[in-house]
Parts: sequence; structure tokens; C-alpha cells
Amino acid sequence: MNEELKLTKQLEKKKQSEKKKQVNKVITGVLFYELITVVCVMLDALIQMIRVAVLYRNSPDMEQQVEAVLEDCINSGRGMILSIAAGLFFLFIYFRKQEYSKKIFNQSRSMKRAEFFPILTVFMALQVFFLVVGNGAESILNRFGFSLMEEIESATSASTVFSMFLYVSFIAPIAEELVFRGFVMRGLERFGKITAISGSALLFGAIHGNLIQGVFAAMAGLVLGYVAMEYSILWSIVIHIINNFIFGDLWAYVTGGLNETLQDILFYGIYGCFFVAAGIELYLKRNEIKEYWRKNKNKNGHWKIIVTSFWFILFMILQLAVGISGIHKI
Repeated sequence: MNEELKLTKQLEKKKQSEKKKQVNKVITGVLFYELITVVCVMLDALIQMIRVAVLYRNSPDMEQQVEAVLEDCINSGRGMILSIAAGLFFLFIYFRKQEYSKKIFNQSRSMKRAEFFPILTVFMALQVFFLVVGNGAESILNRFGFSLMEEIESATSASTVFSMFLYVSFIAPIAEELVFRGFVMRGLERFGKITAISGSALLFGAIHGNLIQGVFAAMAGLVLGYVAMEYSILWSIVIHIINNFIFGDLWAYVTGGLNETLQDILFYGIYGCFFVAAGIELYLKRNEIKEYWRKNKNKNGHWKIIVTSFWFILFMILQLAVGISGIHKI
């Protein structure tokens, strides 16, 4: 009897070790993906500055030209597009031998119109949550002489050049869905649907390196994860693009010529409608939500395996440090 118990414990320990390796594999991939994108952006900026410095080496305007090209690199999406391409290439190679990487484009069931619009409504209602949390955090920090308004403005600012518009509206949503609702979520799926969806959402929020935007992204990641898990990643990409393109850059372009008061009326009016409609929808679907949770809830110990992973802890510390760096003295 003691031998059987000992063998059972050994098997359980082996399973726990394999699961932790799986978590480390997934998060290590995300860390290297982020490192590659950051390095590529920096290299692009460095190459452009060296090019300009060489061209204007004998000109008294060299310093101004270098500053101008640096500003262009910040506003341009060129470096981001190249970095995303390099990062995705790495991930496809990194996960090529993983069985779950073949499930990224699996379609569980078709998305009907009656299902799509309620889900989109709930997703868009999160903008109200972002606004409330952002203003609340700013108000609290102001009492202590600090501000994160630059963080909020950077998260909501519209694109100023075409390459950045292309990146923010289309390329970033596609890439982020492939990374987090693709490799990450499918890599965590063995822990259960709820764990996979919430785990990928948490990492998605953290990688933004922006405290307020990160909270919003994590909430949005829950909706996108559910869509990718229960329907298809193609639908989560569509919803992500709608948010970034239509309610991001296009919204800023259409309302840009209006006075601030009218902009606020439109914003609060439209997103207020989304919020109310989402509340009604969630109330009507409350029993279905409870049943989904009951069927797919986390098993004991699964979250402990994830949050005690070395690479998970390192990843969260790095992202928190970046987020905190965005808080400035008034």
C-alpha cells in the first residue's frame, strides 16, 4: 500500500513538473518575443540616426536632423511593423514542434450574427471601465503629487502617420491575437479553458507596460480569449481590429474637427449605450455564464503552477517596472 502511495505521489510530482515546464516554455517564448520587438525598434531608430548623421556630418544642422529622424521613428510605425514580423517569425520557429501550435486556427463553431453583436457590445463597454479606472487612478495619484496622464494619453492617442495607422489598426491586432489567443492560450489550454483564457488575458495586459491600459487589455483579453476559444481566432482578430480601427483611429479622425464638448457628448453617449446594453446582456446570460464557469473552472493547483513559475514571476516584475516608470511627479 505504501509503495502504491509513493508511486502515485511520484507520478503526480512528474505531472506537476511537466506542467511547469509547459508554462515556462510559453512565457519564455513571450519574453523573447518582446525582447526581439524592442531590439528591432531600437535598431531601426539607430540605423536611421546613423544614416542621417553620415549624410549631414559636415552640416551645422546635423544635430537637428538627427533629432528630427528620431522624432520620426517615434511617430512612425515602420520599426514596429518590422519588429512584429521578426517577433512572429521567432515564435513560429520556437513553437513549431508543439502540438498546440497547430490548433491556433481551429474553429470550434461558427459565429452567428445574434452572437457576434452582443459579444462586441460587451467588449466595447470595457471602454467605460478604462475611463473610470484611469480617472480614478489619476485622481488618487494627484493627491500624492504624481500623475499617469501621459500613460493614459499614450494609450488613447491617434496615429499621425500612415505607417503607424497601419500598425495600430491592423497589424498589431493580428499579431497580438496570434501571440496571446494563439500560442499563449493554446499553450495553457491543458490547464482548462478558464485558466487558458484568463492566463493569456493576464499576460496580454501585462505586456502593454502601461498600468491603466494593461488593466483594460486584461479585461479585453477575457472577451477575446472566449471568442477565440469557443469560435475562432479569426473572430477575435475581427473584434480587435474593430476596436483599434473603427473606435480608435477612425473615431479620432471623424470627431477630430469637433469641439471638445461635442466630442465628450458623443463619447459618453455612445459608450454609455454600450455599457447599458452590455449590462442587460450579461444579466440575461447570467445562467449561461455560470454554467460555462462550472464546466470549465480551474482545477485546484493549476494557478499555483503558473504564478510560481520563475519565468512568469520575472515577466510580471519586468512589466510592472515598466508600468511604474510611467508615473511622473506633477
